[in-house]
Amino acid sequence: MSLSRADLLEKLKDLAAGRAAAPESRREAPEAGPVHAGADASRTLRVNLATLDRLLDLTGEIAVSRGRLREALDGGAGASGGEAAEIHREADRLHADLQELVMRARMEPLGPTFRRFVRTVRDLAASLGKSARLAIEGEDVEVDVKVIEHVRDPLTHLVRNALSHGLEPPAERIARGKDPCGLLRLRAFRELGGIVIEIEDDGAGLSRERIAERGRALGLVPEGSGLGEGELQRLIFEPGFSTAAAVTEVSGRGVGLDVVRRNVEALRGSVSVTSRRGAGTTFTIRLPLSLAIVPGFAVTAAGETYIVPLEAVLECLELPASGLQGPDGSGILSLRGEPLPCRRLRQRFRLEGEAPSREYVVVIQHAGKSIGLVVDALLGESQTVLKPLGTMFRGLLGIAGSAILGSGRVALVLDLPGLFQDAS
Repeated sequence: MSLSRADLLEKLKDLAAGRAAAPESRREAPEAGPVHAGADASRTLRVNLATLDRLLDLTGEIAVSRGRLREALDGGAGASGGEAAEIHREADRLHADLQELVMRARMEPLGPTFRRFVRTVRDLAASLGKSARLAIEGEDVEVDVKVIEHVRDPLTHLVRNALSHGLEPPAERIARGKDPCGLLRLRAFRELGGIVIEIEDDGAGLSRERIAERGRALGLVPEGSGLGEGELQRLIFEPGFSTAAAVTEVSGRGVGLDVVRRNVEALRGSVSVTSRRGAGTTFTIRLPLSLAIVPGFAVTAAGETYIVPLEAVLECLELPASGLQGPDGSGILSLRGEPLPCRRLRQRFRLEGEAPSREYVVVIQHAGKSIGLVVDALLGESQTVLKPLGTMFRGLLGIAGSAILGSGRVALVLDLPGLFQDAS
């Protein structure tokens, strides 16, 4: 059927009007996350129109502020130094707003990622002859899209691990007075400026006897020694460690929790485990909200600047005149009656030069433990853009990356899991 020019124009007008009347919610729908494809394919993230409009407004305001500041610095219109400083403060505020908005635009709720495991749980449980269901909490918790990309594999392994090692077969659960259908729970919530993800099952819990036996067989646990909580944590994350009796498609290969720990720590995070015999096991992953920008606390040691992630800083205090008595610069301080292990950054990174007469202790916390870092001076809070280290320097214990300071010098960003591992 042919259309006249007038009919064709009329249909085009109707089509345009129909698009203009489309629901605003469709244009602003944030549910589509990044497209994961090969290295040659582009990665995209859908951002709502209101966010883009605000980004455009902020860049325009910053451009105006820069122009005013340039005129003030050139002495135009008789501007004073105080006026230039005020314009600079306004530009800083606009820049902070822009930075926050860009970070929010990169955020994505964890719900879609969690819901992918519903089918995984159902299918894998059936293949193992078990019955299980998945409960999800904290679907609306948002995190940087890059964090989500890198946390999927560790979550997948922990879910499979819970089904294979944690949950008992239906007959065994019934004999123990449990529901024959096991429960696996994925939970997310905010904590100390970061994100916490818990993978919990109501299975049999970790068998300390089997773990200790396997540890002794591998030479990781001395004969006759007990297995404390610290040893338990260390053993199950050792490379090649497995208590599975036989090799299957799911378990027994000795490639597992050590990879999970490595992947999580590469995100500047940590993973830990708690277990209750006969009641279940919980793996806890702690991650930063963003991988690009780190709210930090700057300190110095031997003339070098280091950045401590701000969410880990509990308090700062002056080092007592008695100092630390350890031969390597370490020691124990009494903090309100509680022992606080301390370590000097100078000794940790083998920095030369004499320590100043006045030193400070930065008390930091990670995964429920606290240590003190002894430094020369406290510089205060700063927003740090994290830059990855070169290939030659990757894997350095205690260093997460680098940052460029306002002076143009490079500061090292401290890695909390590495520092605590080194101090233990």
